[in-house]
Amino acid sequence: FELKRRLSLVDNYLGEKRKRQNDGGKESVVVVGGGYSGVELALNLVDRLNASSGRKDVEVTLVHRGKQVLQYATEHNRNSGLERLKAAGVNIMTSTSVEEILPWEGEATTSGSLTLDALNK
Repeated sequence: FELKRRLSLVDNYLGEKRKRQNDGGKESVVVVGGGYSGVELALNLVDRLNASSGRKDVEVTLVHRGKQVLQYATEHNRNSGLERLKAAGVNIMTSTSVEEILPWEGEATTSGSLTLDALNK
């Protein structure tokens, strides 16, 4: 239920933003955490947000501080998850920690001072 509610909030946000700006640019979403929940959220975001627009205009990046996504999963589940993420076009950043999230600017700063646009351009 919680995932459905959060996806609904993102749908509403992007729908309103598209109404105000019809620039045709890609939206960026950053998911922090590469465990089961983060992987599920990233895959659901790709499916839902691209389906709602009818085109592939949402770029999803999964940021995980560990060396590999789904690090505590069995090898089979980890490989299956990675295959699905790659097939969905999710960008994966491992060994990267998020140090700061600036909500009004819509940016996430990671270790190494890399700044990612997050849901707001």
